[in-house]
Amino acid sequence: MKIIITEEQLNELERDWMGQDSEEEYTRLKDSLVKSIKRMIKGYGENDKGIDLYDSNEELLITYIKNHSDWGEVYYSNSLNDLMSSILPHPIWYRHGKYVISDVFESYFPRYRVTRVQTANFA
Repeated sequence: MKIIITEEQLNELERDWMGQDSEEEYTRLKDSLVKSIKRMIKGYGENDKGIDLYDSNEELLITYIKNHSDWGEVYYSNSLNDLMSSILPHPIWYRHGKYVISDVFESYFPRYRVTRVQTANFA
């Protein structure tokens, strides 16, 4: 018996398999990763356009831009990205960093929903 699948179906199977493996890994690492980022955050500021989270040196680490009354986008600093990339074994931060940042923000501000996460160069 020969089973024929298209390349598209094969790609979908690979994505599902990779996603499951990644999800289990994140579930296992989530608490420690979120706690490590939360330890860095020492203050915040909020206005009509968004919310900023700062470290002890008042360096902007994470910013949330409100697109709607209860949802928006999160950007985190390249310096935070570089630090976490250097601390964690490859590819843990690359695979889970966006989820960690989203979970960190939502732990402080559960009222807001994060729709997108990416790095940014804060000047």
